[in-house]
Amino acid sequence: MKINITIPYKDSLKKSTYHAFDHTRGNGIEDITFNFNMDTDLTSPSTFWRAHTKNKTTYSLNTKENGKNVQGDELVARLWAKNLLEDERVVCADINGKDKYDVTISFNPLIHEPNSGFKVLYMQNIFPKPNWTGTVEMFQESSSRYDGFVFPSQGLKDLCGEDGLVCQFATDLDIFSPREYNQALDFNLCFVGNKIRDETTTERYMMCAKEKGLVIFGNRFGWQNEYCRGKISIEDESVLYSSSKICLNSHVGEHLQNGTFNFRIFNVLACGGFIISDHSKHLEDEFGDCMVFTSGYQDLAEKVDYYLNNPDETLKYREAGLKKVREKHTFKHRMDDLFNWLEGKI
Repeated sequence: MKINITIPYKDSLKKSTYHAFDHTRGNGIEDITFNFNMDTDLTSPSTFWRAHTKNKTTYSLNTKENGKNVQGDELVARLWAKNLLEDERVVCADINGKDKYDVTISFNPLIHEPNSGFKVLYMQNIFPKPNWTGTVEMFQESSSRYDGFVFPSQGLKDLCGEDGLVCQFATDLDIFSPREYNQALDFNLCFVGNKIRDETTTERYMMCAKEKGLVIFGNRFGWQNEYCRGKISIEDESVLYSSSKICLNSHVGEHLQNGTFNFRIFNVLACGGFIISDHSKHLEDEFGDCMVFTSGYQDLAEKVDYYLNNPDETLKYREAGLKKVREKHTFKHRMDDLFNWLEGKI
Protein backbone atom coordinates (compact mmCIF):
# COMPACT_ATOMS: atom_id res chain seq x y z
CA MET A 1 0.00 0.00 0.00
CA LYS A 2 1.28 3.45 -0.89
CA ILE A 3 0.48 5.98 1.80
CA ASN A 4 1.47 9.64 1.81
CA ILE A 5 0.81 11.48 5.07
CA THR A 6 1.28 15.24 5.09
CA ILE A 7 -0.21 17.94 7.30
CA PRO A 8 0.38 21.67 7.95
CA TYR A 9 2.16 23.38 10.79
CA LYS A 10 0.32 26.18 12.59
CA ASP A 11 1.24 28.52 15.45
CA SER A 12 -1.95 27.75 17.25
CA LEU A 13 -1.69 27.75 21.03
CA LYS A 14 -1.93 31.26 22.45
CA LYS A 15 1.52 32.91 22.44
CA SER A 16 3.44 29.65 22.45
CA THR A 17 5.84 28.85 19.67
CA TYR A 18 6.70 25.50 18.20
CA HIS A 19 9.45 23.23 17.08
CA ALA A 20 9.78 21.61 13.73
CA PHE A 21 11.36 18.28 13.03
CA ASP A 22 12.22 17.56 9.42
CA HIS A 23 13.80 14.29 8.42
CA THR A 24 14.24 13.21 4.81
CA ARG A 25 15.28 9.81 3.63
CA GLY A 26 15.85 8.25 0.24
CA ASN A 27 13.13 7.25 -2.19
CA GLY A 28 10.98 4.53 -0.71
CA ILE A 29 8.27 2.29 -2.07
CA GLU A 30 5.75 4.02 0.13
CA ASP A 31 5.79 7.65 1.24
CA ILE A 32 4.49 8.84 4.58
CA THR A 33 4.87 12.11 6.43
CA PHE A 34 3.72 12.73 9.98
CA ASN A 35 3.28 16.06 11.70
CA PHE A 36 3.20 16.49 15.47
CA ASN A 37 1.69 19.63 16.99
CA MET A 38 2.69 20.31 20.56
CA ASP A 39 2.88 23.17 23.02
CA THR A 40 6.49 24.15 23.61
CA ASP A 41 7.76 27.19 25.43
CA LEU A 42 10.55 28.51 23.25
CA THR A 43 12.50 31.73 23.03
CA SER A 44 12.16 32.40 19.33
CA PRO A 45 9.21 31.98 16.94
CA SER A 46 11.68 30.83 14.29
CA THR A 47 12.95 27.96 16.40
CA PHE A 48 13.49 24.89 14.29
CA TRP A 49 15.01 21.49 15.01
CA ARG A 50 16.21 19.31 12.16
CA ALA A 51 17.92 15.97 11.82
CA HIS A 52 19.35 14.66 8.56
CA THR A 53 20.25 11.05 8.03
CA LYS A 54 23.16 11.89 5.72
CA ASN A 55 25.20 14.42 7.65
CA LYS A 56 23.80 13.92 11.16
CA THR A 57 23.36 17.69 11.49
CA THR A 58 21.13 18.93 14.30
CA TYR A 59 19.88 22.39 15.16
CA SER A 60 18.12 23.47 18.32
CA LEU A 61 17.63 27.04 19.50
CA ASN A 62 15.53 26.36 22.57
CA THR A 63 18.18 24.71 24.72
CA LYS A 64 21.89 24.91 25.28
CA GLU A 65 24.35 22.48 23.72
CA ASN A 66 22.22 21.69 20.71
CA GLY A 67 19.15 20.37 22.44
CA LYS A 68 20.79 18.10 25.02
CA ASN A 69 18.39 19.33 27.68
CA VAL A 70 15.15 18.72 25.79
CA GLN A 71 12.63 17.01 28.04
CA GLY A 72 8.96 16.10 28.32
CA ASP A 73 6.55 16.41 25.42
CA GLU A 74 9.18 17.51 22.96
CA LEU A 75 11.42 14.53 23.65
CA VAL A 76 8.48 12.13 23.30
CA ALA A 77 7.52 13.74 19.98
CA ARG A 78 11.09 13.53 18.69
CA LEU A 79 11.27 9.87 19.64
CA TRP A 80 7.95 9.18 17.92
CA ALA A 81 9.35 10.80 14.79
CA LYS A 82 12.69 9.00 15.05
CA ASN A 83 11.07 5.58 15.35
CA LEU A 84 8.45 6.21 12.69
CA LEU A 85 11.26 6.98 10.30
CA GLU A 86 12.69 3.51 10.81
CA ASP A 87 9.70 2.21 8.85
CA GLU A 88 10.53 2.17 5.13
CA ARG A 89 7.04 3.39 4.32
CA VAL A 90 7.75 6.67 6.12
CA VAL A 91 9.47 9.40 4.14
CA CYS A 92 9.59 12.14 6.77
CA ALA A 93 8.30 12.95 10.22
CA ASP A 94 7.78 16.65 10.89
CA ILE A 95 7.20 18.27 14.24
CA ASN A 96 5.09 21.32 13.52
CA GLY A 97 5.99 21.31 9.87
CA LYS A 98 4.52 23.76 7.40
CA ASP A 99 3.67 21.49 4.46
CA LYS A 100 0.56 19.51 3.59
CA TYR A 101 0.21 16.15 5.29
CA ASP A 102 -2.04 13.10 5.30
CA VAL A 103 -2.03 12.64 9.06
CA THR A 104 -1.91 15.17 11.89
CA ILE A 105 -1.12 13.90 15.35
CA SER A 106 -1.79 16.61 17.91
CA PHE A 107 -0.18 16.28 21.32
CA ASN A 108 -2.51 18.86 22.85
CA PRO A 109 -6.27 19.45 22.40
CA LEU A 110 -5.78 23.20 22.91
CA ILE A 111 -4.41 23.51 19.38
CA HIS A 112 -7.34 24.95 17.43
CA GLU A 113 -5.96 25.61 13.96
CA PRO A 114 -7.49 23.52 11.17
CA ASN A 115 -5.31 20.71 9.83
CA SER A 116 -5.59 18.63 6.66
CA GLY A 117 -5.55 14.88 6.38
CA PHE A 118 -6.56 12.34 9.00
CA LYS A 119 -6.52 14.22 12.31
CA VAL A 120 -5.49 12.36 15.47
CA LEU A 121 -5.57 13.60 19.06
CA TYR A 122 -2.99 12.05 21.37
CA MET A 123 -4.58 12.64 24.78
CA GLN A 124 -1.33 12.45 26.75
CA ASN A 125 -1.83 15.59 28.86
CA ILE A 126 -4.12 15.91 31.85
CA PHE A 127 -6.29 18.92 32.68
CA PRO A 128 -7.10 18.55 36.38
CA LYS A 129 -9.77 20.51 38.17
CA PRO A 130 -10.13 23.20 39.45
CA ASN A 131 -7.55 24.95 37.27
CA TRP A 132 -8.97 23.22 34.18
CA THR A 133 -12.33 21.81 33.21
CA GLY A 134 -11.10 18.25 33.71
CA THR A 135 -9.33 15.83 31.37
CA VAL A 136 -12.42 13.98 30.17
CA GLU A 137 -14.32 17.25 29.83
CA MET A 138 -11.47 18.72 27.78
CA PHE A 139 -11.57 15.68 25.55
CA GLN A 140 -15.32 16.00 25.07
CA GLU A 141 -15.01 19.67 24.21
CA SER A 142 -12.39 19.07 21.53
CA SER A 143 -13.09 15.58 20.15
CA SER A 144 -15.31 16.75 17.30
CA ARG A 145 -12.26 18.29 15.60
CA TYR A 146 -10.50 14.92 15.21
CA ASP A 147 -10.92 11.73 13.20
CA GLY A 148 -9.11 9.37 15.55
CA PHE A 149 -7.79 9.16 19.09
CA VAL A 150 -4.74 7.80 20.88
CA PHE A 151 -4.77 7.37 24.65
CA PRO A 152 -1.89 6.70 27.07
CA SER A 153 -3.96 4.15 29.00
CA GLN A 154 -6.98 1.91 28.71
CA GLY A 155 -8.46 3.62 31.76
CA LEU A 156 -8.52 7.04 30.12
CA LYS A 157 -9.85 5.57 26.89
CA ASP A 158 -12.74 4.00 28.82
CA LEU A 159 -13.51 7.26 30.64
CA CYS A 160 -13.53 9.21 27.39
CA GLY A 161 -15.90 6.67 25.84
CA GLU A 162 -14.34 6.72 22.37
CA ASP A 163 -12.72 4.04 20.28
CA GLY A 164 -9.01 4.54 19.69
CA LEU A 165 -5.51 3.22 20.16
CA VAL A 166 -3.93 2.76 23.59
CA CYS A 167 -0.31 3.85 23.30
CA GLN A 168 1.60 4.04 26.57
CA PHE A 169 4.82 5.94 26.98
CA ALA A 170 7.99 3.96 26.29
CA THR A 171 11.75 4.42 25.91
CA ASP A 172 14.38 4.59 23.19
CA LEU A 173 17.34 2.28 23.71
CA ASP A 174 19.67 4.48 21.67
CA ILE A 175 19.25 7.18 24.30
CA PHE A 176 18.42 5.30 27.49
CA SER A 177 20.51 2.21 28.19
CA PRO A 178 22.98 1.08 30.87
CA ARG A 179 25.95 3.44 31.03
CA GLU A 180 29.38 3.25 32.58
CA TYR A 181 29.34 4.02 36.30
CA ASN A 182 30.10 7.62 37.19
CA GLN A 183 30.77 8.43 40.83
CA ALA A 184 29.79 12.07 40.28
CA LEU A 185 26.26 10.92 39.44
CA ASP A 186 25.99 8.23 42.10
CA PHE A 187 23.41 9.37 44.66
CA ASN A 188 21.52 7.49 47.34
CA LEU A 189 18.24 8.82 45.98
CA CYS A 190 17.57 10.64 42.73
CA PHE A 191 14.53 12.09 41.04
CA VAL A 192 14.31 13.75 37.62
CA GLY A 193 11.26 15.91 36.99
CA ASN A 194 9.54 19.17 37.70
CA LYS A 195 7.35 19.96 40.67
CA ILE A 196 3.95 19.24 39.15
CA ARG A 197 2.53 16.99 41.87
CA ASP A 198 0.51 18.31 44.78
CA GLU A 199 2.32 19.00 48.04
CA THR A 200 0.99 15.89 49.78
CA THR A 201 2.16 13.55 47.01
CA THR A 202 5.55 15.26 46.84
CA GLU A 203 6.08 14.93 50.59
CA ARG A 204 4.74 11.38 50.77
CA TYR A 205 6.84 9.85 48.00
CA MET A 206 9.91 12.05 47.92
CA MET A 207 10.62 14.83 50.39
CA CYS A 208 10.00 12.66 53.45
CA ALA A 209 13.27 10.90 52.52
CA LYS A 210 15.21 14.08 51.78
CA GLU A 211 17.71 13.53 54.59
CA LYS A 212 18.75 10.16 53.17
CA GLY A 213 20.71 11.67 50.30
CA LEU A 214 18.01 12.92 47.93
CA VAL A 215 19.06 14.84 44.82
CA ILE A 216 16.51 16.32 42.42
CA PHE A 217 17.12 17.40 38.83
CA GLY A 218 14.48 19.71 37.36
CA ASN A 219 13.37 23.30 37.12
CA ARG A 220 14.84 25.19 40.09
CA PHE A 221 12.10 27.80 39.89
CA GLY A 222 9.45 25.18 40.65
CA TRP A 223 11.29 23.30 43.37
CA GLN A 224 12.89 26.25 45.14
CA ASN A 225 14.84 24.12 47.58
CA GLU A 226 18.44 23.08 48.14
CA TYR A 227 17.81 19.52 46.97
CA CYS A 228 17.24 20.58 43.35
CA ARG A 229 20.46 20.98 41.36
CA GLY A 230 18.80 22.29 38.22
CA LYS A 231 18.22 20.55 34.91
CA ILE A 232 20.20 17.59 33.65
CA SER A 233 21.12 16.71 30.08
CA ILE A 234 19.59 13.61 28.52
CA GLU A 235 23.05 12.10 28.20
CA ASP A 236 23.76 12.57 31.91
CA GLU A 237 20.27 11.40 32.82
CA SER A 238 21.09 7.94 31.51
CA VAL A 239 24.31 7.89 33.54
CA LEU A 240 22.40 9.08 36.61
CA TYR A 241 19.90 6.22 36.41
CA SER A 242 22.69 3.70 35.80
CA SER A 243 24.87 4.96 38.66
CA SER A 244 22.49 5.95 41.47
CA LYS A 245 21.48 3.54 44.18
CA ILE A 246 17.72 4.31 44.15
CA CYS A 247 15.56 6.20 41.66
CA LEU A 248 12.35 7.53 43.19
CA ASN A 249 9.13 7.70 41.18
CA SER A 250 5.64 8.99 41.74
CA HIS A 251 2.74 9.78 39.44
CA VAL A 252 0.29 12.60 39.07
CA GLY A 253 -2.85 11.30 40.78
CA GLU A 254 -4.94 11.13 37.63
CA HIS A 255 -2.32 9.05 35.84
CA LEU A 256 -2.20 6.64 38.75
CA GLN A 257 -5.97 6.22 38.75
CA ASN A 258 -6.22 5.69 34.99
CA GLY A 259 -3.29 3.32 34.68
CA THR A 260 -1.00 5.68 32.79
CA PHE A 261 2.68 4.96 33.45
CA ASN A 262 4.91 8.00 33.39
CA PHE A 263 7.80 8.41 30.94
CA ARG A 264 10.38 8.22 33.73
CA ILE A 265 9.67 4.58 34.56
CA PHE A 266 10.60 3.29 31.11
CA ASN A 267 13.78 5.36 30.94
CA VAL A 268 15.03 4.34 34.38
CA LEU A 269 14.40 0.66 33.71
CA ALA A 270 16.10 0.90 30.31
CA CYS A 271 19.24 2.11 32.09
CA GLY A 272 19.18 -0.75 34.57
CA GLY A 273 18.09 1.57 37.33
CA PHE A 274 16.40 0.52 40.56
CA ILE A 275 13.02 2.16 41.25
CA ILE A 276 10.96 2.65 44.38
CA SER A 277 7.57 3.90 43.19
CA ASP A 278 4.09 4.71 44.31
CA HIS A 279 1.65 1.87 43.72
CA SER A 280 -1.30 1.05 41.53
CA LYS A 281 -2.75 -2.28 40.45
CA HIS A 282 -2.01 -1.40 36.82
CA LEU A 283 1.63 -0.71 37.64
CA GLU A 284 2.02 -3.86 39.70
CA ASP A 285 0.40 -6.02 37.02
CA GLU A 286 2.92 -4.84 34.43
CA PHE A 287 6.05 -4.13 36.48
CA GLY A 288 5.60 -6.08 39.70
CA ASP A 289 8.92 -7.89 39.28
CA CYS A 290 10.77 -4.79 38.04
CA MET A 291 10.50 -2.35 40.94
CA VAL A 292 9.63 -1.97 44.60
CA PHE A 293 6.40 -0.26 45.60
CA THR A 294 5.78 1.94 48.59
CA SER A 295 2.86 3.55 50.39
CA GLY A 296 5.14 6.48 51.20
CA TYR A 297 6.22 8.24 54.39
CA GLN A 298 7.57 5.74 56.95
CA ASP A 299 7.25 2.82 54.56
CA LEU A 300 9.40 4.67 52.02
CA ALA A 301 11.99 5.55 54.67
CA GLU A 302 12.24 1.93 55.79
CA LYS A 303 12.59 0.61 52.24
CA VAL A 304 15.20 3.22 51.38
CA ASP A 305 17.24 2.18 54.42
CA TYR A 306 16.91 -1.50 53.57
CA TYR A 307 18.03 -1.24 49.96
CA LEU A 308 20.84 1.21 50.73
CA ASN A 309 22.16 -1.34 53.20
CA ASN A 310 21.51 -4.29 50.89
CA PRO A 311 22.37 -3.17 47.35
CA ASP A 312 22.62 -6.73 46.03
CA GLU A 313 18.89 -7.08 46.66
CA THR A 314 18.24 -4.53 43.90
CA LEU A 315 19.91 -6.60 41.17
CA LYS A 316 16.91 -8.83 40.43
CA TYR A 317 14.71 -5.77 39.90
CA ARG A 318 17.28 -4.05 37.70
CA GLU A 319 17.70 -7.14 35.51
CA ALA A 320 13.96 -7.81 35.21
CA GLY A 321 13.18 -4.20 34.36
CA LEU A 322 15.85 -3.96 31.68
CA LYS A 323 14.67 -7.20 30.12
CA LYS A 324 11.02 -6.14 30.09
CA VAL A 325 11.48 -2.73 28.47
CA ARG A 326 13.73 -4.21 25.80
CA GLU A 327 11.16 -6.87 24.99
CA LYS A 328 7.97 -4.78 24.87
CA HIS A 329 8.30 -1.14 25.93
CA THR A 330 10.35 0.73 23.33
CA PHE A 331 9.07 3.45 21.04
CA LYS A 332 9.70 1.02 18.18
CA HIS A 333 7.01 -1.20 19.67
CA ARG A 334 4.68 1.78 20.12
CA MET A 335 5.17 3.15 16.61
CA ASP A 336 4.57 -0.26 15.08
CA ASP A 337 1.23 -0.30 16.90
CA LEU A 338 0.47 3.26 15.80
CA PHE A 339 1.28 2.60 12.18
CA ASN A 340 -0.78 -0.59 12.07
CA TRP A 341 -3.70 1.29 13.60
CA LEU A 342 -3.39 4.14 11.11
CA GLU A 343 -3.29 1.73 8.19
CA GLY A 344 -6.72 0.49 9.27
CA LYS A 345 -8.06 4.04 9.40
CA ILE A 346 -6.90 5.59 6.13
